[in-house]
Amino acid sequence: MDYEFECILDNRSGGTDFNNLAQVLRKRSAKGWKLVNTFTNEVGINSTSVTIGNYTGGTNATIDQVVMIFEHPISMTDAKAQQIIKKLQENS
Repeated sequence: MDYEFECILDNRSGGTDFNNLAQVLRKRSAKGWKLVNTFTNEVGINSTSVTIGNYTGGTNATIDQVVMIFEHPISMTDAKAQQIIKKLQENS
């Protein structure tokens, strides 16, 4: 099997970007890739603050990304598969 991944950042409101998620799924499935796993990765925290007189106010926002892992069978006509077969034959 061959594996690749896609990362999708949250949208501006901090929620999951479902439009981008659907677009990636359609693109990958059209090319024969199968979604096998997903997880959320916390990328970082965006923090801002303002002080006016004796008052300090601020906002914190966590930025996440959805990581999607896809798998795809390697066909025997694929150049990568031929390289793997050649290495196996050399090592036997």
